[in-house]
Amino acid sequence: MCYYSHMTGPGKFVETQLSAIEVFKNTLVDEALSQEVYDREKQICAHYNMKTIQNYHDHYLLWDVLLLADVFQNFRNNFRRTAPNPSTRMQMICVERPCLSRCR
Repeated sequence: MCYYSHMTGPGKFVETQLSAIEVFKNTLVDEALSQEVYDREKQICAHYNMKTIQNYHDHYLLWDVLLLADVFQNFRNNFRRTAPNPSTRMQMICVERPCLSRCR
């Protein structure tokens, strides 16, 4: 859900309910939010007992970070398994743990 354009300042975090569906518009591509997505977000807020937009923001941020970490971990695992030669694997180790390597 695109609520970035709605978040114009810190005062928005204390709002106690989701704003109207018209507020959530992806201004990058000028696309309105679908009713289906809006209803799903309302269900998520109810399920996790979110009282403010701050709660929604923190929940969204947590899931965003967890998904990104999962993507990076899957990339590392796939790279290690499919790296064509040992020197390529060594380069990956230098990137992952520069303090433990002699690649400097």
